[in-house]
Amino acid sequence: MSRNQREDVRQRIMDCAVEEFLMYGYSGSSMRNISTQAGMTVGNVYAYFSSKDDLFDQVVEPARRGIDSLLAMDVDPFTQGCEVALSQISEAIVQVFLAYRSQFLILINGSAGSKYENVRENVVALIAKRVSQEFLTKVAPSAKEDDLLALALAAAIMEGFMRVLNGYGGDSMRLANLLQEFLTIILGSVSDIQALYGPAGKEA
Repeated sequence: MSRNQREDVRQRIMDCAVEEFLMYGYSGSSMRNISTQAGMTVGNVYAYFSSKDDLFDQVVEPARRGIDSLLAMDVDPFTQGCEVALSQISEAIVQVFLAYRSQFLILINGSAGSKYENVRENVVALIAKRVSQEFLTKVAPSAKEDDLLALALAAAIMEGFMRVLNGYGGDSMRLANLLQEFLTIILGSVSDIQALYGPAGKEA
């Protein structure tokens, strides 16, 4: 079998695995079902992937990298302006999600039983850290001292994102608009918050 043929077989397995994991999640999926969908023996699947864990890793890796890139974005609503910063964030989320939609949903919704089963909680914790350090620090230093507020905001952001991503109906423009509007509502206008707390973060 040529290298190109091997790559074609590998991709067929991956495509079938995406469908299996998307429908049944990691814990409800089996290598045997994937091999049947791919039209080959389960032994042949194991010739390309050493285990279900290995196959799952390969399936969700692009989405995991995409989430990492989103969490590492360099945006600052205080210097760029709230509307510009939130637009950049929502556009980046749309790009990553549309590029790896199935893998993203598998990682967030279907990873129970795998080493990624805590990914949602881990993402919430990272969002909370950025909210605390980059947002609450500047608008409400006293609130920054209580981690629960940052965690509550982060959990609301994560849950809202997933509601939108699961239900936007395939319209990418609607997806972008919903995400930006949601972020604007959940985080509020920077100018309004600063008006409440004052430019130095002290309550007016």
